[in-house]
Amino acid sequence: MSKGLLKQWIIVAWVALAGIVVLGQGMDGRVAAAPPTEPKGPPACQEALAQTTAILALLGAGAGDVRPKYFLSTATTPGAISATFCGTGFHMASLWEIFTTAALKYDTAQGATKADAGQGPPGSRRGWIRTGDSSIANNILPGNTNCSAYTSAAAADRGTAAELNTDWSITPNHSHITPWAAADLPCDTPLPVWCVAD
Repeated sequence: MSKGLLKQWIIVAWVALAGIVVLGQGMDGRVAAAPPTEPKGPPACQEALAQTTAILALLGAGAGDVRPKYFLSTATTPGAISATFCGTGFHMASLWEIFTTAALKYDTAQGATKADAGQGPPGSRRGWIRTGDSSIANNILPGNTNCSAYTSAAAADRGTAAELNTDWSITPNHSHITPWAAADLPCDTPLPVWCVAD
């Protein structure tokens, strides 16, 4: 579960617990003029409320969006990709790290964008991406070939590039990785790189 989804679940749980505590206080018929300074109610509710408050603090409650960031680089590189290409605090992403884009926050300050991208990633913009497979360079299967784990820039070698598909028609553009699309390209092709927070 992502931090963002966990935070939302905790907020819902906290609101529910706060309601239980308030109901417990109101059972004697009195209405408090102001919220109590200390939580009342069953000890289990007090403890759960304290734990929830602590977890929210750890997750950065009130500090804005806590989802991990990702971006498609504006700079391009052939398939021999430096470990530092994405910059401090980021690394070259595997598709499986950024597959569910709603669980992440697109870094518009660092990443490529398009006129209608809003605060999200650009569509139909290919970038090198890790496949999660072994080191392979001589295959023409996207999702399998990877410029020898992105150490080769040879024209004879192949790597995988991924993009978010902007053709939303029903057929024939569905794939095993929808809404993503992928292609195998020669490793000497200069492309942006998909990057994600460490």
